[in-house]
Amino acid sequence: MFYDKQIRYLEYLENGEKIRSAGFVKIEVIDKVCNIQISVTGLHPSESCTREVHLLGMQDQGVLGSITFLSGKGSLGCRHIPADKLCEKIGYEELRSIRISLGKNRELVCR
Repeated sequence: MFYDKQIRYLEYLENGEKIRSAGFVKIEVIDKVCNIQISVTGLHPSESCTREVHLLGMQDQGVLGSITFLSGKGSLGCRHIPADKLCEKIGYEELRSIRISLGKNRELVCR
């Protein structure tokens, strides 16, 4: 039985520079099944929108799903995803970072 659990912090970036931490990403793999939890806090209280969550591998990228922010907070939970195919072409072993674009020169990044 294979088991791995990782917790990484999300960074809020403006113009490529870290401004502050803005939540976390928890990834848990049990055998060949993956559970992902993304929790975002600390954005501006007026931030209310829906954005795509992008997974980036060494060469490919894909969309995990969408996250909705209300009053600067949001969360996304994905359960029972096959670990070898988290999205189009990216499996757990290839995953390098998670990015959520918030608009011009603003993004959340987890490496």
